[in-house]
This record gives sequence, C-alpha cells and structure tokens, in this order.
Amino acid sequence: MAKKGEEFKPECIQKTVNYPTSVIVRGCFSHTGMRCVNFVEKTLKSDDYQQILKDSLLPTIEEQYPGANAIFQQDLATNRKVPKNG
Repeated sequence: MAKKGEEFKPECIQKTVNYPTSVIVRGCFSHTGMRCVNFVEKTLKSDDYQQILKDSLLPTIEEQYPGANAIFQQDLATNRKVPKNG
C-alpha cells in the first residue's frame, strides 16, 4: 500500500487493462468427434458469423453427413440472430 505522496511511484502503480483482448473459440462436434474449430480475434458481427458457417460449418456437415439431415444448434447470441436480407 502506497503512503501519501508515494502513489505515483512506479513501484506503487499496478497496470490494468480496461478492455482485454478476447478470443472466441467456436467449433462443432458430432458422434465422430470435434470438427472445424475456429479462433476469432475480433468482434463477431452477423456477416462474420454467416461467413464462418458458409466456409467451415456447412462443408463439415456435408463431409460428416453426406446427403443426410443434421441438427444445428447455437447459443442465441445477438450477432447470430440478426437476419441477413438479400
């Protein structure tokens, strides 16, 4: 604890981060194991999420269940519920 007048000495200052870097880890799994793990190091917006589904998830579903039905579940985060028009 710093004494009065010492609070700005380097040894009395603790560095903090107001907005720490976050990483989103997303993936899919089935009875055959974990597939298509993605690491996202930015704010994930609706367009980004849809691009991940198109580039990663859909090809994995086709590979794992060719011609069959699959169930897709998500966590209902806001950026995944925004409708895409067009």
